[in-house]
Amino acid sequence: MTRLDLNVSFGHIVLWRVFQVLGLSFIFIPISTLNYVGVPKGKNNQISSFSNFARNFGGSMGTALLTTFLTRTQQTHQASLAANFIPGSFAYENYLARTKGALMATGQGAAQATAAATGYAYRQLLRQSSMLSYQNAFWVLSIVAALLVPWPFIMRRPPPRKKPAAEAMGH
Repeated sequence: MTRLDLNVSFGHIVLWRVFQVLGLSFIFIPISTLNYVGVPKGKNNQISSFSNFARNFGGSMGTALLTTFLTRTQQTHQASLAANFIPGSFAYENYLARTKGALMATGQGAAQATAAATGYAYRQLLRQSSMLSYQNAFWVLSIVAALLVPWPFIMRRPPPRKKPAAEAMGH
C-alpha cells in the first residue's frame, strides 16, 4: 500500500488488500494463543473479556493516533506543495492556462473558467497532499508491523503447571 498513487486502479487496491488480509491469520492466531498460555481453565472468561477490552481499546487508540498522524502529515505536505503554487510561476501559470482553455472550450466564460481552474488546482493540491500522507502512514504502519512480527517467537513459555493430587480435587 506504500505504492499508492492517484492513478492506481481499483483492481490493484483490491489485490494489495487481499495480500494484507492473508497475513492477518499469522498475527491474530498467535496473539489469541498467547492470551491463554498458562491460564487456568477457570479463568478463561476473564481472559476473554480482558482480551476483548484490550483489542477494542487498542483499536480505538490506534484509530485516533492514525487519524491525527494523517491530518498532521497532510497539512505538512499541503504546505510543502503549496510553496509551488506561486502566481507568476511558469508551471502554475501554464497549468491554469491549459485548464482555463479546456473549460472555456466547454462553453464557460473567461472569469468563470479562471475561478474553476484555480479551484481545480487547489483540489488537486488537496488530493496529492492526502495521498502523500496515506503513503507515509502505510510506511509507518509497515515498520511497526515488521517490528512486532518477532514478538510471539521470543516470548517465553510459562512453567508447566503441576497436576493437583487426586485428594485435592475433591472427589
